[in-house]
Amino acid sequence: MMQASEKRTFLEYAVAERRAIWSLASGVAFISRRDYQRWGIALHLEVGALGPDQLRATLTRRFCEADRYDQYFLFLNLQGELVVWRATPAHAIDIHSLDRICQEHLMLAGLDHLRRVD
Repeated sequence: MMQASEKRTFLEYAVAERRAIWSLASGVAFISRRDYQRWGIALHLEVGALGPDQLRATLTRRFCEADRYDQYFLFLNLQGELVVWRATPAHAIDIHSLDRICQEHLMLAGLDHLRRVD
């Protein structure tokens, strides 16, 4: 899996449906990969990176704003990480649409402060 040091590199790999990981902060990373028979982007949050009540707040946002986040799936993986996964669009994938998806991941997880414009 390619370790991307910049957002643009990660997004280019994701557009090409190639596996990549981009670490935003300690315990917080985006991963592009195939899950559930579809290509997608996952935001992984290690247990130590979760703030108090962050899991509850994320679940509340997901279901209280169900129309906005209807394509986002939340689960805990075997390592106990909170994973927010969304399939990429089936067609017309570009860097800008994937960047918007990443921004939505961060808003859903309550990590607005990690949103980057670059």
